[in-house]
Amino acid sequence: MSGICGMISLRGETPNPTDIEHMLAQLHHRGPDDWQVVVDGPCALGHAAMFIHAPEEADRQPLHVEHTPYANAGPQERAWITFNGEIYNHQSIRSPLKAMRRKFASSGDAETLLQAYLQYGAPNFIKAFRGKFALAIWDVSGEKLTLMRDRLGEQPLYYARVPGAIIFASELRALLAHPAVPTKLNMQTVSMYLLLGYVPAPQTLLSGVRSLPPGSMLQVNLSDPDGTLRISPYWEPYAPTATDDERPEDDITADLLAHLRWSVRLRLDADRPVGVFLDGDLNSTALLALVSEEASGRIPTTSLEFTGAAGSGTDQSIRRISATYVSDHRAVEINDPPQQLIEEVLYRCDHPIGDPSFLTLSLLTQRIGDHIGVLLTADGADDIFAGSVPFNAVQFSEVLNRLPDQPQNVLRRLFNSLPQVSGSFQLRATRILSSSSLPIPLRYLEWVAATPPEWLAEMMDEDQVSQAVATYQQLFPAQPASNRDEMLSQLLDANLKTSLVNNTLPKLDQAGMSASVAMRAPYLDHLLMRFVADVPPGWKLQRGTPKYIFRRAMQDLIPRRIMERRTQALDPPLGDWLRGDLMLWVNDVLLGPRSNRHGLLNPEALRSLLNAHEQRNASLTHAIWTLLALEIWMQRIFDD
Repeated sequence: MSGICGMISLRGETPNPTDIEHMLAQLHHRGPDDWQVVVDGPCALGHAAMFIHAPEEADRQPLHVEHTPYANAGPQERAWITFNGEIYNHQSIRSPLKAMRRKFASSGDAETLLQAYLQYGAPNFIKAFRGKFALAIWDVSGEKLTLMRDRLGEQPLYYARVPGAIIFASELRALLAHPAVPTKLNMQTVSMYLLLGYVPAPQTLLSGVRSLPPGSMLQVNLSDPDGTLRISPYWEPYAPTATDDERPEDDITADLLAHLRWSVRLRLDADRPVGVFLDGDLNSTALLALVSEEASGRIPTTSLEFTGAAGSGTDQSIRRISATYVSDHRAVEINDPPQQLIEEVLYRCDHPIGDPSFLTLSLLTQRIGDHIGVLLTADGADDIFAGSVPFNAVQFSEVLNRLPDQPQNVLRRLFNSLPQVSGSFQLRATRILSSSSLPIPLRYLEWVAATPPEWLAEMMDEDQVSQAVATYQQLFPAQPASNRDEMLSQLLDANLKTSLVNNTLPKLDQAGMSASVAMRAPYLDHLLMRFVADVPPGWKLQRGTPKYIFRRAMQDLIPRRIMERRTQALDPPLGDWLRGDLMLWVNDVLLGPRSNRHGLLNPEALRSLLNAHEQRNASLTHAIWTLLALEIWMQRIFDD
């Protein structure tokens, strides 16, 4: 794991290495073990390293390779690479490269990537690699810079085109450390961030700064007269099937279990302790069960508990899970003042993460110390197996939508008369009923929006909010689904292209890298995802049972009492905090003299939102967190 940065001069000028050093200084948390800058002609590359494996001098990055084709059959090849990430199967790719007379000086994955690039060219060289990565290759002999990002976007990569140059980095703060990159808020993307809690790639919250989309390649060829920047996808997500599968269910579950085992096995290789994050539910327990099949000793596990938080007590069930698999478990207890915890996390963010569970994950990684250096998480399981509440809720709302008007109205009156407690059955039922007549994209948005559109339209320009909602709707097929299976397939596909790649994965990266902890998500192996995409929707969500085929595959490895547990929310007790003393600080941050410098929000509408939550007239925890994360980030970026 590491942080990378660099630039290429489109005018053939030699970059100033001091500029790259300033960028690297902003990536120390991503690479605390080593750093280096290389300038070769018009290109400069920087690398800050965090060692997962024992370091080798020959594997130090930026890494250089020179290759003379056999019997001088072609021109000499010379190239550099700076690479952030991990390739789990790179050793198996070396054998055919060695057979082609490629000579290796190190045992690391960076050299394997570079030799494969020189042998096969881009983007073909990346097809066989399994892992997560963001890389830059300066092909000296070809006068070409190539930037690539892994298939799902587990590793971030940002770039800016400025007069005469392309500048890139793993994080926004590193990019802004270059004097040629302006710091200017992108007013057009703020509404999308507040609506969803994230900005879909390639847009960012900064004008002139782009995020390289997942599964994409950017190339700049200096031999082109105009030095054109070209971006193209090299991989597309596997669209979930909406058709039946004639294979026996036992065959599919056996194949699924084999894919799960192989994905986990690949992600256990490290010279630092590899552990599992437990939250007490099926997904993390299944992960621990799969790891326990491969590990020879006691597996390090960890969990987090907010002391005294109502409804957060999963510690007993987690201890039982740990005992079942004989793991070396260490629970992290949090009892610090809420304001201190939130400031600790948000003032460290590279960009705002509008997901309250980011607080939980960040606090955990900051406190696991030497116990775990590589943390396996269960992220992605609900996304590929249809395990989250919105998938079930939208399907159920379709059933209600087909009822006559009178029964629908009776149900609405009934649930509207009940207390609307956050997370309660009554609140969920009311949301299902109230959204049942909406188009599918808006029905789904009702469940996943960070800030409800009706509240957002009160706080900022209504046209901007309408445009953000319309942009979100465009991510769904224009043709409505003809049946429930097709609807679920569309929802899974839209979720993958929105929340998973733009929220879940950046959350994991920032939470891990801020504490120099490597995060690995075995459920997001691209070959596993391809297999699961071909599983019929009815085997993922079967008669209201989420993750049905996953449960079947794991039934012999997990106790029944765990199999029946619901997915555990990682959210901190933020809703309760925001109805206590913390609200004084929140009001000061969001409505104080330093707030709203850009005139983004209507202060009175914002005050109404805060009051509605505090007085329990609405449950707006997610919206307030999203607003807090944005305001604190803007103050740090634009004021400090």
